[in-house]
Order: sequence, then C-alpha cells, then structure tokens
Amino acid sequence: MEDNYKTQGLRRQLIKKLKDKGIGNEEVLKAIEKVPRHFFL
Repeated sequence: MEDNYKTQGLRRQLIKKLKDKGIGNEEVLKAIEKVPRHFFL
C-alpha cells in the first residue's frame, strides 16, 4: 500500500479519535501522523 491523500486523511481521523479519547502524548500522535496507518493496524 502506498501513502496517498486518502491514507493521510485516515491518519488524521485516527489522530482526532485518539485525542477525543484522551490520548495526548504528542510523540505518539506525531508518529501516527508520519507513519502510514496500515503499519499500525
């Protein structure tokens, strides 16, 4: 899978959901923002 506009948008949605659940560690959120989402799942 490649990192494209759609996967970048999915990562932004994931970050928003994590923030809404109280996860605020900036290092973790920045890592999720940079690394393609499918590597986390």
